[in-house]
Order: sequence, then C-alpha cells, then structure tokens
Amino acid sequence: MNESSSSLSPLISPTTTAPPVVDALQASYTPNAPNTNQWPPKLPPLYGKLKTFLFPVKDPYFTLRSMGDAITPNPLLSPQFLLRDPECLVDRIPCPICQVKLNRHDEIPRPRRYVTLTGHVWVIGYRYRCLSCVNPLSGKKTRTFRSWDPRILAGLPTSLLASFPATFTHRGGLANDVFSLMRVCLQSGMGAGQLSDALQELHHLRHDTCRLQYLDHLVEHRSVERRSQQRSNKTFQIFPSFDDRTSNGPMSFVPSAQWLRDMYDQFIEDHRQDINQHMSMLSSDVCAIDHSHKITKHIAKIDGERVFCGLLTITNQLGEIRSCNLVATKAHSQFEFVLKKIRDSLKLYGHSQPKLFFTDNMQDKAFLEASFPSLREGVTPVEKYGHLELFKLPPGVRVLIKDNVTSINLAMFFLRMAVHGSTPFDVVCHRSQLRVYHPQPSDTQAPSPTTPSAEVSTSVTPALESVGIESAIPDSIPHSSISLDSSAIGVEFVPRFDAWQPM
Repeated sequence: MNESSSSLSPLISPTTTAPPVVDALQASYTPNAPNTNQWPPKLPPLYGKLKTFLFPVKDPYFTLRSMGDAITPNPLLSPQFLLRDPECLVDRIPCPICQVKLNRHDEIPRPRRYVTLTGHVWVIGYRYRCLSCVNPLSGKKTRTFRSWDPRILAGLPTSLLASFPATFTHRGGLANDVFSLMRVCLQSGMGAGQLSDALQELHHLRHDTCRLQYLDHLVEHRSVERRSQQRSNKTFQIFPSFDDRTSNGPMSFVPSAQWLRDMYDQFIEDHRQDINQHMSMLSSDVCAIDHSHKITKHIAKIDGERVFCGLLTITNQLGEIRSCNLVATKAHSQFEFVLKKIRDSLKLYGHSQPKLFFTDNMQDKAFLEASFPSLREGVTPVEKYGHLELFKLPPGVRVLIKDNVTSINLAMFFLRMAVHGSTPFDVVCHRSQLRVYHPQPSDTQAPSPTTPSAEVSTSVTPALESVGIESAIPDSIPHSSISLDSSAIGVEFVPRFDAWQPM
C-alpha cells in the first residue's frame, strides 16, 4: 500500500464515515500499513517495531500542548484503532471450507467498532481469498473471508487468538474485559440494565474529563496571553456534547440492556456443550428439587397460552445446578428422563449416588426412590412402626435449651460418655485451664492435674455450670478432678483411650 492519503480510499469511504474517523484513520493507519506489493508480506511497523495490535494514542495533555494557538477539540475526540491481520503472523491460514491456504486479497472497506469500558475502538482488517472455493453467487473463484471471521479465528493458534481483545456480533462488538465484567455482574445478581447504565456513566465520565481538560487549557492559554500583553480576539470551538452525531461530534455508542442480554445469551448458546459437560461431572450426594414459575412469565406465549409451566432445577449439596429444564407440566414424566441421566452420569464419573433428596412435595417420594435406589439404603420407613405409641418425655425430665456451640458440645459429650460408660476423656479449654481426667478402673491412682493459678474442684457440675452447662450431667457419670480458670471459653472435646496420660 502506498503512503499517500489516496491509498485509504479502498479501506474506508469518506461518504459513509464521519471525517474525524477518516482523518484519525489516515494518520494512524498509513505509516503502519503492510506492504501488499511484496510476497510474502513484511510485518507492518505496528507489529514489527511496536509489538502491539493497538495504534499508539497520545495523551490529551500532550495533544493540547502540541496544538500551539490552533486549539481545537477534534484531536481529543479521535478514536483508537486496532490492526487485525493474522495472516502475516502465522505460516498459513486454512480455508474453513477446503483447508487450502488463504491469500490476502484487499482491505475491508469499513472498519469494525467494539465497545470498551470507557469508549470504543475501530478495527482495521483484511479480506483473505481462497483460490479453490467457488462463490455461490457469482460462480467464480472469488470466495473471501474477513480477518475477524469466527471461522478464521478458530483456525489460529490459541496464543494468537487470546490476543484478540474483542468479541464480535453481527455488526458490533464488545471488549473482552467488558464482557468478562458482564458475566461477573450477571452471575452476581446485577442485571443487564444496571450494567448498561454503568457503562453509560463511565463513557460520560471520560467525555467530561476530556472536555474539562480542553476548557482548562483554554483558560491557561488566555492567561499566558494576558501576561505577555498580547490581546487576541480569536474564538475557539465549543467542545461537542456526548450525544452529538454531527461530523465533528464524538459519535459515542453505549450498548443497551437488550443488546448486552442478547450477547450474553449468544455466549451461552455457543458454550452449551461445555456447560452441560461441566454439570454432568458434578457430584450429587445431597440433592434438592424444585419448580420455579418466574422465568416462564418472560417466555413468549402461543395463542395466549404458556408453552412451559415452570423451570425444574436440581441442585447438589454445594448449591451447584445439576440439572435445569423447562417443563410443560409438573407431572413426573416430564423429568423422569432427566433423573435417569443424572444417575448414569454419576456412575460414569465415579460419584456416589444421592443419599438424600429435598422436595416440597411428598408425593415425589416413591418416584425419587424408584429413580435413585440409593435413597432406600439404610432407611427404616416410619410406616413400619406406625402401630407403636407416640414417645413422650417422662414427667421428671427437665428440658434445657443450649444456644451456643460450647454448651451444646459439652452437653452432647457428657451424654455420650454416660451412654458408653467409663470411657476416659479430656476436656480442653482454649484460653483457659479446664482439664477433665476420667479414670478407668485400675489399681493405679489417677495423678492430680496441676495447673498454675487455678482452683481445683472435685465435682464436675460446678465447673460445667461456669461454662454454661448448668447441672444437666446425670449422677451416673463419675466425678473427675478438675482444674478450672474462671475465663474458660471455647471448649473442645478430645476423647482419649490412653488412660492416665496427661495432656
């Protein structure tokens, strides 16, 4: 490509693009364009010297300083450009149809724009021609592909593909970092409408910052003229507004909520197989099944009737979605096949079958047990002992409510000791000196624990009352020698089977 301004005519049409874009494209693209007259082509200076895909952009401060007296806001509104020409970076790009090597054909008449966090970037690309494929419209061997065609990108090395900073739609695009932010926001409960408003604020903020820099520079310029006693009646251009669509305006674009939502839906469709594969590899020891009727309100109706009545969701013990399906009715036949596939995938990937299922409809019990026989293992049906009388607490039993971890653990531990008899135990108190030694029957007498600055008691009950156990310990538990500090908190229990071994 020649370095004259006329060489841009096949790349971009001035009649279809605003002049600021043409001027900025001419200034940025011409010195960095590859030489198409040589084969194989040399790397463009942007790739060979600067080692980047984005054209360098001056900071607004230096742009204003370099203007002198010809101060204008147009350079501050110049967009950024990106050169996308992977053909000169790899050995060959195969044709997506016949796998024959593609050749560079010509420049793409119009650049593509993608939205960034605070603005937008124009992408310059090329057409690649296949010398073997026939164009179905013309019947000639004129089949071409754009350098950002998804089929072309799929044939590139992974490292080179990762450097392409945008995801394209049919006529637009979104920067990868903004797309990643959208995924995080939507997964965290922030809707597409709020994300669109946030991008609107960030784009306005960048525009207002450039406008403020422009006005401050004009004030400084006038101050220099006054100090040098040089009066000038020259006027300056007004900084264009954000919504200005004229040839000198910023021509800003912020995607709407529906645009973002459609792009996210397309991403889900493109990765449908990967998502299904990930769900099929999850464990399901404990499951929960439920129908949701909210999403079906947003699905189109046919003749005024809903196609689906609800969304059936099955989650595992970690809250991860194990299956998600739209159902026409709540009948078991609607999700019998889904449960069978879950059972088969658990077996395929070496996971255990479900041991517990939560449901809000007890009529699902027989159906779930038939789908997962593991739910019946080790379970005694209540109906088997339905003829017995209802158990009631004896009149002499006093109910004590424990509302903290320490008291609950202590109560349960000593009750377990009462059931198992004379199993030795120790009670360890963090940040305290509470120790309990329970001896087994032996001829050897238990050593008395020695604890600095602690009172020794021969009764378990007072020590337990000091940590919130009150007197709930049965009399059948043998008392032990105790060393207790009054600040005993955070009790932990360590059953011991080596009798008479101090801690």
